[in-house]
Amino acid sequence: MNRLLILLIGVLLISCANNNESEVPGLSKTERIAAAEFGQSMVKIGFSALSSELKAQISSKGMDSAIYACQLKANPIIDSVAKASSTSIQRITLKTRNPLNKPNKEEKQLLRLMQRAKKANEKLNPITFLIDSNTIAYYHPITIGPMCLNCHGEPGVSMQASTYETILSAYPMDKAINYKLDDLRGLWAVKFDKSALD
Repeated sequence: MNRLLILLIGVLLISCANNNESEVPGLSKTERIAAAEFGQSMVKIGFSALSSELKAQISSKGMDSAIYACQLKANPIIDSVAKASSTSIQRITLKTRNPLNKPNKEEKQLLRLMQRAKKANEKLNPITFLIDSNTIAYYHPITIGPMCLNCHGEPGVSMQASTYETILSAYPMDKAINYKLDDLRGLWAVKFDKSALD
């Protein structure tokens, strides 16, 4: 992915009211719609698998258990969803808790563009584009909901101080705090072969 493509993505983010209406170089309209639907379905499956595990941990053993379960199980759960669908699925962010969720150089630029769009009160839409002639990337914004604040809010305010102590014991280098409701947390990054649309 080169700087010109990143600039194109930024223009799409800021200028398009609905990303599904924008053209994607190298993809026909039918392919673009199918790619966005496929990417979105992977996000839904991944989110459902993660949230089910966290809710089960919270209801049976409490928040501390959910934090440690997230540390041990979150990426393996996502990896199993990706493997089952022959895709690559990640959650990326500029404020990492798990270092494995670090974005690459181009993705950092994309996240910064998304942050600027969010600050300008622009609607954040998913983005679909070709990385190369055969690989499609689908990026879906992750925003902070009420439940997220339990582990990503402000310690002692929207997050219990004891919860933050547990987070620091599991993730000593944690940066994923002080979010407010509806803040941009990061992106789901789904990458898959164009042949998946056949």
